[in-house]
Amino acid sequence: MTPEERKIYNFGLLKLKEDEAYKWGSRAARLKENLTSLLNEPFNVREFKTVSDDLAEAITKRDELKKQIDELRKEI
Repeated sequence: MTPEERKIYNFGLLKLKEDEAYKWGSRAARLKENLTSLLNEPFNVREFKTVSDDLAEAITKRDELKKQIDELRKEI
């Protein structure tokens, strides 16, 4: 792969990762809202734990993708 082809490939990969990070960020925001609404209802520990675990996973994946995006930007 030539350096120019590699640069184009990395740019495309960067855009895909940015889209995926946005999706995980949106999911995290929805889960935060859901978690907040659960606090206003009679407390259900199992549901609260499920939502909080999903939120932790979404934030972790979003942060991992942001690190990968930063690395790709350095290469471009």
